[in-house]
Amino acid sequence: MINATHKASLLKLYEARAACIYKPDGKCIGMMTPERFHLLRERFREAQRNGLRKDMSSPVQCLASEIAGLLQDHQARLKPLRQAN
Repeated sequence: MINATHKASLLKLYEARAACIYKPDGKCIGMMTPERFHLLRERFREAQRNGLRKDMSSPVQCLASEIAGLLQDHQARLKPLRQAN
């Protein structure tokens, strides 16, 4: 019986910490865990230190634009898969 002294319990199906990544217009373009963000930030800084991006045809401006680009690219790759289902 569910009442004031016997509360209903819900199963914990999924729990994760994540942040929404926003475009300048305020639209969320994807979610990312703090751990994934920190990993990408470290790799980004490592690439900067080693000069790995200096010869790119469209050089990366900053970490924020790089993450936004990665998320948009990921969404574009998933779009055909979603339409097929």
